[in-house]
Amino acid sequence: MGGGRRVIAHATTRPDRFLAVRLNEEALRLVKAWPHAASGDAEGLRRVRVATRRLRTMLALAAEPADHPGIRRARRDLKAIGQALGRSRELCVARDDLARAERAHGWARGDVAAVEAWLDRHIVKADRARRRRLRPIDVRALMDRLTAREPALTHVKAPLSEMLVRRAGEVVHARAGCGPVYEPDRLHVLRIALKKLRYALEVVDTVGGADTTLLVGGLKRLQRRFGRLHDRQVLVAEVRACGASGSAHQARTLDVLASDLETDCRRWHGAAMAAAGAIDDSVASARRLAAVLVRPAPVLSGLPLPSRRRQVG
Repeated sequence: MGGGRRVIAHATTRPDRFLAVRLNEEALRLVKAWPHAASGDAEGLRRVRVATRRLRTMLALAAEPADHPGIRRARRDLKAIGQALGRSRELCVARDDLARAERAHGWARGDVAAVEAWLDRHIVKADRARRRRLRPIDVRALMDRLTAREPALTHVKAPLSEMLVRRAGEVVHARAGCGPVYEPDRLHVLRIALKKLRYALEVVDTVGGADTTLLVGGLKRLQRRFGRLHDRQVLVAEVRACGASGSAHQARTLDVLASDLETDCRRWHGAAMAAAGAIDDSVASARRLAAVLVRPAPVLSGLPLPSRRRQVG
C-alpha cells in the first residue's frame, strides 16, 4: 500500500474505522477483477488472489468468528477462491515462463512446442476445475459480508501486534530451514512466510500506526526473487511430467530442457540466499514494530526501519 492516501494517527484515531474502509476498498478490487479471473486471464487471476490474501489478513483481526457468522463464511469463501485459482494461475505463469526460457536457452522449436501443447491442455483442465469449485460461491453475497464490518473490527492493535510477532517467527523458522543446499519445498515455505508478513505489515500501514512503505517494499523485492524461482520450479515439474507422458525419445529430449531449467533454479537460489540478510532486517523491524504497536502513544514516529543493503545478484 505504498501508494494512495496516507492515514496519520492522532489522539482520536479509530484504527478499526481505517481498517473497515480498507477492507471495503479491497473487496471492491476483488469484485472488479472477478470477471477477468473467471475468464482465465492471468492478470485477473493474480489480482483476485492478492485481494483474497489481503482480505483474509484483515478479517483475521475481526472479533471472534463465532460472534459474526458472516465473517466466518467470508473467510471460508476467500480461502476457497484462493485455492481454486491457484492451479490456473501457476500454469498460466508457466506458459509465459516457458517462452522466456526458450529465448534464454535457444531450445529447438519442436521440443518447446511439445511442452506448450502439454501446458495448454492442462490449463483447460484447470479452468474447468476452477469453474466447478467456484460455482457455489456468490461473489456479490461475499461482497455484502465483507462490507460494513466496522463493529467486528474493534481493538485491532493488540491482535495485529500478535500477528506480526507470529508471522515474523514463521519467517525465522522458514529461513532456518533454507541453507546453501537447493531444496525447492523449503524455499516455497519461506516465500509464503514472507508474503504473509508483508500483508500483515500492509495492515499496520492501514490502521494509521506507522508508515511501513519502505519495509513492505523490501519484502516485495524479496518476494520477486523467490517468486521467480518458484515459477521456474513449477515449469521444471511440468516439463518433466510432459516428458514422462510421451515416448522414450521425448523423455530424453525434455530431460535436457529440464536440466537447463534446474541450472537456472540453482543459480537463482544462490543469488536469493546471498541477499538473505534483508530477510533478517525485515524480521527485526517487524518485531520492533509489534512491540511499539501496543504502546499507548497515539503516534508511532521515528520507527527504525531496515538499513538499505546493496542488492546481491
